[in-house]
Amino acid sequence: MIKICIAVVSATLFFHANSFADDGKSFTKQFYICEKKADAVTSEILDCVSQEFTKQDIRLNKVYRDLLSKLPQEKAEELRKVQRAWLGYVQAKCGFLYDGHEFNGQEDRVAANYCSIQERAERATDLEQLSNRL
Repeated sequence: MIKICIAVVSATLFFHANSFADDGKSFTKQFYICEKKADAVTSEILDCVSQEFTKQDIRLNKVYRDLLSKLPQEKAEELRKVQRAWLGYVQAKCGFLYDGHEFNGQEDRVAANYCSIQERAERATDLEQLSNRL
């Protein structure tokens, strides 16, 4: 009975962690394919997340540099400050989800990693929208 309860709780937490995944628009198609193939195996899911993190981080850095190049110097410096603040926020937010103490299970690790890619994808989209206005 205890094993069944643990399995149900783990599955519930896993699907809750998946709620950190986006609406299907920000992540790459390859991520969803990889995630589906992972079939709820944590190590494989984390591999998918790691690959997507790299892609979203590259996307974010590219759009950030592009936007900086379009802005006047004063506004570019303001964006740099905002970006540093945003990065601190993301590190704190996602770090809270997997801290090695209260939140230190596999589900917590998955949730924190999903958080990191979700935040990068959303930020890249926000910066793309700003860049498109210039």
